[in-house]
Amino acid sequence: ADVDALADHHVTVIEGSLSIATVENTEDPVINLNGLAKITEVMDDITIGQYYKGENLAGLAKLEKVGSISMRNNSSLTEFALPNLLSIRGELFIANPAENNITSIKCPQLTTILKQCYIQAPNLKSLNLNSLESIPGKIRTVMLHNRSSSGGSTDFKN
Repeated sequence: ADVDALADHHVTVIEGSLSIATVENTEDPVINLNGLAKITEVMDDITIGQYYKGENLAGLAKLEKVGSISMRNNSSLTEFALPNLLSIRGELFIANPAENNITSIKCPQLTTILKQCYIQAPNLKSLNLNSLESIPGKIRTVMLHNRSSSGGSTDFKN
């Protein structure tokens, strides 16, 4: 896939947008983001499409800065974790239907979202934004419909 080709070029900063599996490719679906393992910054937006077949975002573990992050209608992803993400210059937008599998959102180092944060994840059990200090916009919606009384957590340190 094109994602794997980036690894060969030793790219660390993308001076534009990154679209992941926004168009269906049944012959060579994107099942992991390992080819993005060296990326530390995306100047514009990251869009994670409904055709991404991976269960996590492990290949983006080194990502520190991004313009915006948008994900809609992805039923394969179970964990949205960006452990080194520090800042989002735009918005964090995660919108998924009831059949969504995301149970965990973890951005423990994220301090700033400059516009807004919108999260629609009905099966969410854990939301970790421990370092979040500032959202000049607002958190528009957090939907935790299917949480049991014994499971799940929402962590905001500040």
